[in-house]
Amino acid sequence: MALPRGFRDNSRPEASWNAVQNVSPDGIHLCVHGATPCSEDWLIAARAQLPAPHGLVLCGGSAGLAGHVDALRFADLEGLAPEALACAISKRLPNKHLLIVRSDAQLPPAALPRLLRALEEEDVLAAGPLDNLEALRSPVPDGVRCEENVARCALPMRAGN
Repeated sequence: MALPRGFRDNSRPEASWNAVQNVSPDGIHLCVHGATPCSEDWLIAARAQLPAPHGLVLCGGSAGLAGHVDALRFADLEGLAPEALACAISKRLPNKHLLIVRSDAQLPPAALPRLLRALEEEDVLAAGPLDNLEALRSPVPDGVRCEENVARCALPMRAGN
């Protein structure tokens, strides 16, 4: 796994830790995807980690989630690999910064603000957490469980990938 140069992580943030990012919040969109819709509580907690204003994109199963009139909904974007999903969303939302998160992800505190730092890198338009649930998104070999804090891992997608 290659992280862009300059990306650093604080594995033990303070309880009052606040992320300060250089990316304009107007261009940030939280993109929730997966066959299973996220819960309302999950979505509220995830959005609370992001600066206001930010956009919301609900893909796949989450596209049918009630409420959130401000959300863009793309029910047809389901089952895609992370890179393909990033490309598909960026074609519909050109020049926006995307935080792509599975609807079943267990996000530790400050996970999304940490991913915002990846978006500050030149030409990075999308970022999402890696996990060890599927080989496609895992930083470890198949069959190996890793107890590493998932907030330390990010998959940045650069323009042109």
